[in-house]
Amino acid sequence: MPVHIRIATRKSSLALWQAKEVSRLLREAHGDSLSIELIKMTTTGDQLLQQSLA
Repeated sequence: MPVHIRIATRKSSLALWQAKEVSRLLREAHGDSLSIELIKMTTTGDQLLQQSLA
């Protein structure tokens, strides 16, 4: 039975690329023994663009 892994990532192009690259490397290392799901998330920082969070 494959192991199911969820990778949470922001929706930005860079974050999605990074998550997909990690997914690719995991599949390359472990083959069909993994089931990988990408979960796209929105953070407070993504929503409040006109406001400093610091």
